Amino acid sequence: MKQPFVCEGSGGQRTAGRLRPLAHEKLRHRRIARGVITMKIVIIRHRLLPDAEERALARINALTERIRTQPGFCFRHVGRESGDPACIVSVTAWNTAEDCARWEALLAASPLPPVDRSRLYSSVEHSVVNTLSYPN
Repeated sequence: MKQPFVCEGSGGQRTAGRLRPLAHEKLRHRRIARGVITMKIVIIRHRLLPDAEERALARINALTERIRTQPGFCFRHVGRESGDPACIVSVTAWNTAEDCARWEALLAASPLPPVDRSRLYSSVEHSVVNTLSYPN
C-alpha cells in the first residue's frame, strides 16, 4: 500500500469551534509585540528514483512523525512538485532558527535507521528561508 502524503501543523487546539493557541504560539505573539518576527522555513526537494516512491515516502512520513512534537515546530507540508511526479517537496516551518538548529542536532544524535540515499533519490536539494517582518 502506498504511503499517504502528510500535512501536519501545530495550529492550536480546537475548542468549541474556536482555535486556542499553543504555548509556543503565545511566545511568537510576544515577539511580534516587540517588533520583529522571525521564522525559519526549510524546503527540501527529493527527486525520486524509479520504484523508490513507497520507501521514500515511508521515510519522509517517519521523519514528519518525529518532527511534529518538537518545540518551535509550526507546520510541515509534503507533496509533489507541480508537473513533476518524480519530485517530492517538503516545506517545514520553525518559529526560530534556534528551534530548527535544536531539531537538527537531535536528528544528528538519533537519526532515522540508516538507508542508502542513492537507492531512493537521484538528488536532494535543500533551501532555507529566514523571514523577517516588522509590524506597521
